[in-house]
Amino acid sequence: MNKIKTITLENGLQIIINKNKKNTTKAQIIIKAGGLDTNFKIDNKEIEVPFGTAHFLEHYLIEQSIYGNANKIFSDEYITSNGITSYYTTEYYIKTVHDFEENFIKLLNIVNNPDYNKNIEEIKNPIIQEIKRNNDREGKLYYKTLFESITKNKMYDTTLGEIETIKNMDINTIKTFHETFYNPNNQIIVLTGNIKENIIDIIKDFYKNKTNKNVERKKLIEQDQIIKKTNEIIDETINENLFEITYKVNIKNYTPLEKNKIDYYLHYLFDTKYNEQSELFDYMIKNKLTLYTIETHLDPSVLKGYMLITLKSYTSEFKKVIELLQKEFNTDNLTEENFKKYRNKMIIQKLCDLENDIYVTSNYINNVLLYDLHEYDSVEFIKTLNLDECKKLLNELDYSNYTITINRERDN
Repeated sequence: MNKIKTITLENGLQIIINKNKKNTTKAQIIIKAGGLDTNFKIDNKEIEVPFGTAHFLEHYLIEQSIYGNANKIFSDEYITSNGITSYYTTEYYIKTVHDFEENFIKLLNIVNNPDYNKNIEEIKNPIIQEIKRNNDREGKLYYKTLFESITKNKMYDTTLGEIETIKNMDINTIKTFHETFYNPNNQIIVLTGNIKENIIDIIKDFYKNKTNKNVERKKLIEQDQIIKKTNEIIDETINENLFEITYKVNIKNYTPLEKNKIDYYLHYLFDTKYNEQSELFDYMIKNKLTLYTIETHLDPSVLKGYMLITLKSYTSEFKKVIELLQKEFNTDNLTEENFKKYRNKMIIQKLCDLENDIYVTSNYINNVLLYDLHEYDSVEFIKTLNLDECKKLLNELDYSNYTITINRERDN
């Protein structure tokens, strides 16, 4: 039974509550706008802001809040807090064991009532240092190349922006972004823990004078086909031979529930075919094709409507290993026995996860944001998964659009 309560106010604000009697209470405010929201119309007026605006605003709201540096203020009171900006959302949260209502109202004010008279220059240097650290990280060229092979849209590393952009950021730009997207109908408030009955009244009272904007976002036009089939590079920050096969799989036409099931079924596929006990991995080790596990990854969060499926291996025998991985991917060797093992493992894991209410809420929110599915993954849901449906859904997917990114170890 779904123990999460959801409420949508008349102004469009969504409230999600997972109530319990534990000591720790967490509040999240999720803004449905992030690093890729740079082109939009307000009342038919076209506006463009630079990449990095959403992230810069996050820093400004926290570090120059009406209370001062919010992270320091919360930390001094032994309250965990932070902000996170992704491609499509910006999140602010607190986690506390005391005085929840008082600190929740502080968080509401920090996010919704900025003071634009604070010094914007103080924000710039920390963000510039963050960009520099990001530019120095291992594999930047490799993953930039991979991204550019998947989509024609500029996405990779756009959330932070560029150094010159940050240097030139002005108060009017972040004010425009805030006034555009930080409105009730574009927010989700998530509460987990020992929530009092009056919390809805507190929220209603806070938002009673908040209005919505008539906003039209410029949607990224995405194509099913990848941009480039194969890239072979030398990224000098990576000291190993490796490659990734990245499948770009269209899941737009499936229901929210089917998308979530596809996620589970693909994990089952990988768990069966590429784990350390699989015949393929044993063969690769015995024939010295690799010394590492076969890495697999699913990501439905990067391109809306697509599942990115990745197979990664560290090897110098590129051609041979790519052939092996793709052959295994297309081999129908799924059995009722290994499916039941996977499902039982998922049930056990889920039983452990459900002991953590914050996990349950997080799972629910991920389903909402990724698949527009307003449910968390209960044990009962896991029990409905079956091999026949698994094969049906996975066989329907089109795996023909993939790119191979190869990194050759540089010569010393």
